[in-house]
Amino acid sequence: MTDPHIEFFDRMNPGHLNGDELVCLTEISETNLTPAGKRMWFASVSSSPAIKNSTLRIPA
Repeated sequence: MTDPHIEFFDRMNPGHLNGDELVCLTEISETNLTPAGKRMWFASVSSSPAIKNSTLRIPA
């Protein structure tokens, strides 16, 4: 292999041929959502009063 990105992926995820996947974490914010993501996010927020005033908190 000559592509360093593919080499990194293969090294970090040796089970990918068996269907294993790497975990990807990201902040979900309005600034990094696509137009479709914004429609889905705000549709779910506006349809649920419990979600409307909630904040996702991840314990350390």
